[in-house]
Order: sequence, then structure tokens, then C-alpha cells
Amino acid sequence: MSQVELDNHSLPTRQAIQEYVSRASVTQHPFFRSLESAQDPVFALWCFAKNLYPLTEASPQWLASALASTNDRHLQCFYASILFDELGQGDVRNNHLAMLSRMVAGLENRLGPQDDLSLVSPGEGLFTVMGKIFEEDEIDPWHGVGSLLMFESVFLDMFTVVSAVAHRVDSMDSRVFEWVHLHAEVDHDHVRITREILDHAPDSGPEIVSIASGMMWTQNNVSEWLNGLSKLVKPIGL
Repeated sequence: MSQVELDNHSLPTRQAIQEYVSRASVTQHPFFRSLESAQDPVFALWCFAKNLYPLTEASPQWLASALASTNDRHLQCFYASILFDELGQGDVRNNHLAMLSRMVAGLENRLGPQDDLSLVSPGEGLFTVMGKIFEEDEIDPWHGVGSLLMFESVFLDMFTVVSAVAHRVDSMDSRVFEWVHLHAEVDHDHVRITREILDHAPDSGPEIVSIASGMMWTQNNVSEWLNGLSKLVKPIGL
């Protein structure tokens, strides 16, 4: 299933989407190879975390908007479940933005202030393009399902690597990396419920096309984000 096929209105199926997502992997991207091979991965970890800050900050509002855009109970429960996790399941200390903020602050304590605005340009770019799904006047909740299906799948892949690298960082409060380790666990559940909502979609028609379109669109934009991160770490030889 390719973007060309989608543009030519070749209708995908649930099975084709499931198979495509199951093969999607980003951990061979140069950024992750650099991260895993770095003697001191702190700067690369900071780049990863800091460049997810705008997206993490906006996610609750985006998910709430998607939830409000549909009367489908399955979709409402799907978006509400992910939103509940993003907000720390009601515990403000486990709010994902609060946990990410602790990670960024902890890494900056080691690195010192990082004031170069170019270091956050990949994250700003990803935030801008992802926001287009959830900030339209008329949100397509199935396009959001496709986006989250790809996003959660590849980020589970990413967080597995990032969590392993974080365990190698010495002399740092263990709470600094709680956000990473949490995602390495909770994203399994997010992938599961996203695949379950895919089963609720008709196997043909506009819903499945929207899912496939959202999935491919997100894959392309996440790839661009990783390319930006890779350029940040190369100049210092990571």
C-alpha cells in the first residue's frame, strides 16, 4: 500500500493496513543508530525529548477535539482512553507533559542551557503539521485513527530503543526518565486499542480510506522529524 495507490483511489483493506503497520519500523534510522552508539547520549536524548514537547503539550486538546467531533461511541471511547493516559489517568504528577518537563530539565542540568532555537525546529515542524489533523473546523476522526495507528506503532518502536539508552546514563535521578520508561510500556496498550478501533471500521469505503491516508501522512511527517533530529546530532559526532 503506497501513497500513489491512495492518490489513485485504490481502496485499502483493514488487513492490508494491519500488515503495513506491523512492518513499519524506524529504529534503523540514522538518529537511532547515532543514539545507540554514542558514548554520552545525553544531548541526543535531550534533542529527542525537547522536540516532542510541543506535540505533547498540544495532544490533550487535540484528542479532546477529536472526541467531540464524533457521535460514534467506539471512537469516543478510543480517543477518551488515550486522552486519559496523556493526562496521567487523573494524577497530575503523571501527566505526560509534567513527566516530559522533568526529563528535559534533568538533561539540561547535565548539559547546561540550550538556547539555540534551531535545536527545536524539528519539533516545531512536527507540531505544525500534526495539528492540521485536529485543528480543522471539521475534524475527520477516522483520519485521526490512521494517524494515531502509525504514530503509536512507530513510537513504541522508538521508546523501546530510547528507554534502553536511558538506562545507560549514569549519575542521574531515576525520575528524569520516567516519561520514557512509561511510554515503553503504555504504548503497547495504545497500539492494541488503536488496532481494535480499526476492526470497528468498515472494510471498504471512506472510513478506511481516511485511516490509510492518515497513516501514510503521519509516517511521512515522522520521517521528516527524525531527519531533522539526525542533523542536530551529527555536528557533534554522536
